[in-house]
Amino acid sequence: MIKTEDVFMKKKAFLFFVILSVSLASFSLDPVEIYRRPWEEMTREQRREFWLRRTIQQYEPSGKPSKDKLDFYISIFESKNVFDPKVTVFEVNAEDKEGTITLTGEVLIPNHKGGVERVLNILGFDKIENNINVLPDPGLGKKGFAVALSPVVSIKRRPSEHSEQMNQLEKGAPLRLLKKDETGQFYLAQSPDAYVGWVDAKDIQIMELKQWSLLRKPKGDDSLIKEKIIKITKPIMGIPYIWGGTTEQGVDCSGLTQYIYKELGINLPRDADEQSNIGEIVAFPGYRDNLRAGDLLLFTGRSGRFSHVAISLGGMDYLQSAGKDGVHLSSFDPASPHYDKRTDEKFVFARRVLRTNEPLK
Repeated sequence: MIKTEDVFMKKKAFLFFVILSVSLASFSLDPVEIYRRPWEEMTREQRREFWLRRTIQQYEPSGKPSKDKLDFYISIFESKNVFDPKVTVFEVNAEDKEGTITLTGEVLIPNHKGGVERVLNILGFDKIENNINVLPDPGLGKKGFAVALSPVVSIKRRPSEHSEQMNQLEKGAPLRLLKKDETGQFYLAQSPDAYVGWVDAKDIQIMELKQWSLLRKPKGDDSLIKEKIIKITKPIMGIPYIWGGTTEQGVDCSGLTQYIYKELGINLPRDADEQSNIGEIVAFPGYRDNLRAGDLLLFTGRSGRFSHVAISLGGMDYLQSAGKDGVHLSSFDPASPHYDKRTDEKFVFARRVLRTNEPLK
């Protein structure tokens, strides 16, 4: 019988090998060597071609994809696109069934479903049946939300009273339910700090979104923070989007949020995926009533990796640095002249970093 520790160490060693392989492959292609120009100066067509070439090299340097390596390809995809496995769900399996690659399992970020299929397509697998389920489970119906009832609610790794505890919640803490186990005794849920784990049904009060959202309404007035953010960004409105930019000459998306927060007295990590791991989750698709000025809005690319971030002005309006407009005002409201449909469809959640109604600086 194989000991649990042995299995863990083997999986850890394999994951290290995958990450090392991907890291080395990521630096083996350089856009300057191929196109004689850096990424930020490449055309859209050149960027797409470069991305395709790099993807193939990262997943299969030999150029000869094999169905025997499907699990390996999915492991690489996970290491590249799942920033923190503790705060999401990514359980994907691939099986060759008479010439058709069948994908099964569950994900929490919708673009992970299409992203896996897209990578396999790029590798040359054209017959794919994608049966990956996207959480939350529709079977929950309208009652997909809850609050902690017990003084201390334990979040478990598995749906069992004896499973390892991953996190704890205090009474009244909100939970977004993702699915329930076969017995109905445990629910897979996401806590305010984004941890995903199993909670005992007896420790929570399950409710519909309308009731839950009333408990989540922000208290106080965020108008002072909003005014401060507008004042900070007014001199840089319209400056160009520049890949890797962090100054008043031009900023990328995370450069903008980092710039604003620095003026507020807070140092944020540099990249969007790093910023996606900070603060309390306060909004997600289907629930944005809780947004307030200063919240970080996180978006994923086609592969499900956090690739874009913006900053909320409260309500449906937000500021972002993107495309030909550079730093500009956008909105989640389809009726607004500033509505950005493309960005809206990639929204995953919002994180709240600011804990005060007063400007910090």
